[in-house]
Amino acid sequence: MHEWIDTAVSDLADKGWALLPQVLPSPFCMELNSWIDQQVVLGAFQRAGIGKGQRHQINDSVRGDIVLWMSDPGRDQYLRDLENLLETVRQTLNSKLFAGLETFEGHFAIYPPGGFYRRHVDTFRDDDVRKLTLLLYLNQRWEKSDGGELILEMGDRSTVTIAPTMGTIVLFDSRRFPHEVTEANAERRSFTGWFKVRPLS
Repeated sequence: MHEWIDTAVSDLADKGWALLPQVLPSPFCMELNSWIDQQVVLGAFQRAGIGKGQRHQINDSVRGDIVLWMSDPGRDQYLRDLENLLETVRQTLNSKLFAGLETFEGHFAIYPPGGFYRRHVDTFRDDDVRKLTLLLYLNQRWEKSDGGELILEMGDRSTVTIAPTMGTIVLFDSRRFPHEVTEANAERRSFTGWFKVRPLS
């Protein structure tokens, strides 16, 4: 059903990252956008921070998005479908790559015009349980002039630039690839999450 997952498995095994352009159908993404609209009206989104625990802080010079963490999907069919899709990805990667992925955490993010996220990696200084990053983009009719691109840095310091077009999924090793989001010139939406492994201690 999700043939793109096999492509992701192959690319992750070969190079540690995978780009799957527009693999999720637009109606599904639009339903997620409708849910996001409802949550915005309810005031559920909060300013995003950096760091974890005592190091957590709001720093507008580093990132400028608002986020809503995914929790119990409840009765919303599209959130349940997303959760089921993530579980399929987790099980497939564990089966084919022996990835040892145990849990997933993620959030929806909105970058207003002018929003960005400076270069960073997705693991914390004292916590490296995040193993694999997943991005799902939810932007319809995105143009290059809208900015908000993902810049993914390779091991040789070369970069790959990825447009946040609707239905596109990106996967990459959370520990290996520094990345950034360039300044958005239009509202930019995404779902971002991390497959996590068991702590060593």
